[in-house]
Formats: sequence, structure tokens, C-alpha cells
Amino acid sequence: MSNLIVRAITGIIVSTLFIALTFYSPYGLMGLCVMATFVGLWEFYRLFGLAKIQYIVPTFGLVGFAWSLFLFPFPPHLLFALAILLTPVLGALLLFDSKHKSAAESFGVYILGITYCVIPVFVAFLIGFPEHWGEVPDLANYNPWLPFTVCFLVGLLDTAAYFFGRYLGKRPLYERISPKKTWAGAIGGGLTCIVAGGVFDYLAVYPEVSWTVAAMIIAVVSQVGDLTESMLKRSQKIKDSGGILPGHGGMLDRLDGMYFSFPAMYLYFYIVSLL
Repeated sequence: MSNLIVRAITGIIVSTLFIALTFYSPYGLMGLCVMATFVGLWEFYRLFGLAKIQYIVPTFGLVGFAWSLFLFPFPPHLLFALAILLTPVLGALLLFDSKHKSAAESFGVYILGITYCVIPVFVAFLIGFPEHWGEVPDLANYNPWLPFTVCFLVGLLDTAAYFFGRYLGKRPLYERISPKKTWAGAIGGGLTCIVAGGVFDYLAVYPEVSWTVAAMIIAVVSQVGDLTESMLKRSQKIKDSGGILPGHGGMLDRLDGMYFSFPAMYLYFYIVSLL
């Protein structure tokens, strides 16, 4: 019960901060995304024991430069070019590091960190500019309801899955990866998410897209993301990725479903915009 109270208090504080900054301006959302990027990336590298200063500094430097590009007109694919640029940079740094146990493993982890923790958060920010999906984002045409609604649906899914699993769950969903996750939690969370999507459709929150369909996609990909992060932690015999969010764990623990949901949502929204 004490852990549940701590979890609830943390959730209220984080949710309030997220709503305030997201609806304040695109710069508020950008600030949240930048923080999530750096904290998540740090936790990811630390998870594998590779949070070394000689890799963190250049990686964070290039990621920070990529975020600064949002302040100016730029082609969106330039972000992915910068992400790819990290490949030779990290490869060159590994050449002068004689202490790593496996060059292939270290190299893979550093590159995966960018793919897993950075690019999805860039995409999360781009979702807020529906008139420019697939184009240069214009900060003047910011729509906070889009990133908010996606985050709300993922967060609601997680919360509902937690309570359904806690009070009704008996049969494990995938015991080898995450013994505490149950079929009751997965199904209950998914159905709750889909019902909420229907409510957003009824309220005509950005009616150009079907939030029911979006919720169906989220109900699947978000839980796959959750299991994937559990798999990564289990491979390192670690329960939580960090302790920055009391009752929830680390940034990776909170964003695991969103890492998978935002790219899926951006693709869905972009396809709908073409129809």
C-alpha cells in the first residue's frame, strides 16, 4: 500500500508537470523531451555498464545539437542523418578504448541507445505539428492535444494494466520475461485504452484521425515495448532502470511503452493525412 501511495503521488506530480508544459508552448514540450532523452539515454548505457564519460560527452553533444535544430527550419531527415553520424563517431572512440570486454557488444549497445531512447522522443515532438507531418515542422502550428492524447492513452493503459493485473491477474502473460505481468492486466489495460480512444473520438479531439484505431495500435505496441524493456533489464539482472521516479523506477521504466508507441502513432497519423 505504501508503494502504491508513492506511485500515485509521483504520477500526479509528473502528470501535472507534463500537462502544464505541453499545453504552455512547444518549447515546454521540447524541454520535457530533451530531459527524457538525456535521462533515458544515461539509464540505458548504465543498464549495460557502459556509461563512460568518453562516450557520453560526444553522444550527448550531438543529441543536444539535434534538438537545437528544432529552433530553426530544417529537413526532418537531418535528425536521422545526425543519428547515423554517431555510428562512425562511436566506432572511432571504441578504437581507443582497450578496456571494453567486447567491441561488438559495446558498439551495438551505444547505437541501440540512440535508436531506442532518442529517435522515438524526436518523433514524439514531431507529432505535435500535424500540418507538417513528414515536412519541416513549424513551431507556430503546434497542437498540444496530439502528444498529450498519445501520452494519456499510453499512461492509462499502463495504469489500468497495473490494477487489473494486481487484483484480477492470475495467469502470467510472459513469465520468462516479466513474471508479474498477467493476461488480465494486458487485456484489461488494452480494453481500457480502446474505450478511452472511443471517448476522444466522441469529444472530437482532433477528429481528422480515429482515436479508437490509434488506441488499438497503442494497446499492442505499448505492451510490446513494456515487455522489451523488461527483457533488457532481465538480461542484466536489474529490477528498475533507475530511481528518478519514486514508485515507478527510472525514465526507461516510465517511457518503455511510449518508445514504441510514438513511432507507430506518427506513421499512422502520417498515413491518415495522405488519405
